[in-house]
Amino acid sequence: MRQDGELQQDVARARQYLTGEGSPEERDVWEQRLLEDDDALLCYLETLDELQGQLPSLESPSHFTENVMESLTAVQKLAKQHSEDIGPSQEAQRRSRWYEQAIVHYVIAASLTLIFLSSGVFDRMLSGELGVFIPEGEHSSYSQQMKQVTSGWLDYLMNGNRK
Repeated sequence: MRQDGELQQDVARARQYLTGEGSPEERDVWEQRLLEDDDALLCYLETLDELQGQLPSLESPSHFTENVMESLTAVQKLAKQHSEDIGPSQEAQRRSRWYEQAIVHYVIAASLTLIFLSSGVFDRMLSGELGVFIPEGEHSSYSQQMKQVTSGWLDYLMNGNRK
């Protein structure tokens, strides 16, 4: 519930706003408050009803509406143009990060695989020379064996680093 003091302050702020009084900063604060606080908006609308006869009337409502719509269209065009101007530069910056592209990761993985194949690391893993082996009697696919050997090899390396 709102206190009487808060309600009176809101009424005073709404009056100042509607009559064009107060600094631009105070008006900005009140406008933000109107966007966020339903009670302040209700107070503003009630004050607007009270002051309706005292406020100047709009001479040509249709002309005013047309001006507002033209302004909105112009703002939308500027925003679209601004986003188009910024878009390519951000894309160029994004492309400049070569290490984030997937093709780089594939090339590195393929290169490491070729190095391991040519140096015989996989053969030594399967033979047990690196302290990793598949127990005899298990007959699984080659890819399953490679997965077991690789995980065993990584476990071996991780445990070796902890000692």
